[in-house]
Amino acid sequence: MRFSKTVLVVCFAIIACNQVRSFAADDVYQLGEESMRHDDVPRGTVTEHQWKSNVFPGTLRRYWVYVPVQHDSSVASPVMVFQDGHTYVDEEGQFRVPVVLDNLIHKGDLPSMIAIFIDPGHKKDKLPEKPGWRRIDAPRRRPERHGYRA
Repeated sequence: MRFSKTVLVVCFAIIACNQVRSFAADDVYQLGEESMRHDDVPRGTVTEHQWKSNVFPGTLRRYWVYVPVQHDSSVASPVMVFQDGHTYVDEEGQFRVPVVLDNLIHKGDLPSMIAIFIDPGHKKDKLPEKPGWRRIDAPRRRPERHGYRA
């Protein structure tokens, strides 16, 4: 009797996992109105910068700063930081954060805020042309080369 309960639970778990996976694969996220540019919404500015880290010596990284039109420099503003910034700052990409912030701040759904989009660091003298992650072309380590056997 115990074996059949275990089998039943395992089967149920497998079916549930497959259902969740199929839901995720079938649904394509549709961008909402907040992700689209509107002519009546003022555009904030996005500026690109480079930063050479002292914490991680020899590391250079790219970052962008978003400042909304409504920003008042005499008043403290909230700041939102995005890691892997290139994926969030792209106005034609999947997330379109500057567009979303412009729309939500304009509607009054968010306070005026600064956004910082920071990319991963690169250990080179200059940044690659294309923002984002770099491909590491390190040789694969094979266990047998180090005396290990499968």
